[in-house]
Amino acid sequence: MPYKAEKIRLPERFDRRRKVTEEQRARMFSLRAAGMSYRRIAEEVGMAKSTVMYTLSPAFRAKCRRNMARNWKRYSEAHKSERNDVMREHRRYKHGLLKAGLINKENEQ
Repeated sequence: MPYKAEKIRLPERFDRRRKVTEEQRARMFSLRAAGMSYRRIAEEVGMAKSTVMYTLSPAFRAKCRRNMARNWKRYSEAHKSERNDVMREHRRYKHGLLKAGLINKENEQ
């Protein structure tokens, strides 16, 4: 039986995944154009250096995607229980929002 909150899309204010906003992207590009290092940019915008590199460098992004495509099975098997725990907690979070009346069934995908 599927979970009640499984197909509900969370509104942006309740979505806890980290997202890079357009303002942050623009700031990162302007800082990089000014000659600032990836590490310093990461400190300025409050993100990990790898996130900044992934956003600013198409070559780094392509390299990461190639590595994931090549090694997906090893990554998925090694972290299966951790991923299950994260998904279980996320479902509970969404279900709690649904029960509290903060989101509704109309948010379904």
